[in-house]
This record gives sequence, C-alpha cells and structure tokens, in this order.
Amino acid sequence: MRARAMVFSAPSGTVWELPRSLDALGEGLVVLKRRRFFARCVLGGAGALHPKLDESGRAWSAHLHLALDVAPGAELDLERVRGIWFQLTGGEVHDQPLRSAWGWCGYAMRAGRSKDYAPATGEMDLRRFALLLRGIHRRRLIVAWGTGRRGRRR
Repeated sequence: MRARAMVFSAPSGTVWELPRSLDALGEGLVVLKRRRFFARCVLGGAGALHPKLDESGRAWSAHLHLALDVAPGAELDLERVRGIWFQLTGGEVHDQPLRSAWGWCGYAMRAGRSKDYAPATGEMDLRRFALLLRGIHRRRLIVAWGTGRRGRRR
C-alpha cells in the first residue's frame, strides 16, 4: 500500500493563540513539501486542519491530519520528517493507522469530519466559539496537492 496517514501537530498555546498555531501548520507544510527528499517520496496528499480545544478548555491543540501518496518503491524517512517538522514548527509528527478499506482519499474525507471531535450544538462557550471563528477565518481547512501521476505526459 502506498498511502501513509500521519498527524502533524503545532505546539499548543492558550485559547488566544490559535491563529499562530494554524499559521505554523500551514507554513511548515509548505516548506516541508519543498524539501527535496519529501518531494521525491510523496506524490501528493490530502487532509484537514483540526483545531481541537483541550480537556481543560484553556488551550487549542492544532494539528493536521494528512494522507500521503508515497511514490512506488520510495520509503519516507519518518525520523527525518519528524526532525524537520520540529525545526520548522516545534511540533510533532505521528503515524496513524490507515485502514486499507478507506484508501487514500477516504482517510482524508474522514479526517475532515468534525462530528467525532466537535462538541454538540450549543455546548461550546460562545467566547471560545468566537475565538475559533477568528482563528480559522480565511484559512484553508482542507488541504490537497499533487496528482500522483508524476512522469506521465499528456
């Protein structure tokens, strides 16, 4: 299977620091995709930004769920990815189980769902909801790039 599911995190901050965490995720991904070793191994990817309020309700845990399309015969060096990601963002990278029945795009679709993570309607404090809206304003929450057809001519 060529698909690989990973979670890229940014350091948690106070409830006021969500925009900064989301910016770190987006900017870190742009730089990582430009790294030669990563660009050679990964043909494309899809996923979703996931801002989640922690259990205490005092900090956001911003992370990025990605399904990566790894090139045939390529091996993605997880330790190298972790080291670079930490340098870029101060965050962590974790492998996530990828059910073969879901496939590459299925994982990305499920990662973008909020029903498993978001509080029920009316349960989130209105001030925190306003912070979430301010944090995600004008940011792409769904991420996708590449075609997986490198080397083909039209």
